[in-house]
Amino acid sequence: LADPFFLKVKDTFYLFVEHQKLKGGASIALLTSTDGLHYTPKGTVLKEKFHLSYPQVFTYKNEFYMLPESQQSHQVLLYKAKKFPYEWAICDTLIKNIQLKDPSIYLSDTLNILMACDKKQTLHMYQADSLFGNWKLHAQPNVLTGSESRPGGRITAYKNKLILPIQNAANGYGYGLSLYEMKFVKWQY
Repeated sequence: LADPFFLKVKDTFYLFVEHQKLKGGASIALLTSTDGLHYTPKGTVLKEKFHLSYPQVFTYKNEFYMLPESQQSHQVLLYKAKKFPYEWAICDTLIKNIQLKDPSIYLSDTLNILMACDKKQTLHMYQADSLFGNWKLHAQPNVLTGSESRPGGRITAYKNKLILPIQNAANGYGYGLSLYEMKFVKWQY
């Protein structure tokens, strides 16, 4: 199990994770809890012919969405819950013809960004006017390069700042996690 993302809905914690068996690609599995400490496995909730991981689940306009890593498909795919939390279907392709690792999205009334890393360890930033808008590279798209360039969790607003967790791979995959404060000098669509 890897790449946990949780969402609390009413009295239940939903923990979505990458589940990889010894052979083959990974799929997305679910665990649930009522106390946030003890989780019960609920099985696979999303499986494709290609590897899936990094199941960032979020709500947008009262609907549930998942933005997993789908780099083997050469697209950034967005899924919508047909029946939350167990049934998901592709509802949009946000970015086509590219392999990106661990896409992290942030949506608000004034700012919509997506951050993801390529195979050369460069973190790219995309922007759009809405979730279903035309996602294109930001005017200064290359944000970070090197061993700290791969998103490691949900972009979070904290005290009027955006915080992006980044995986620290200086001593190999899974070595650590750093928190980066994002600053925007000028924003244009």
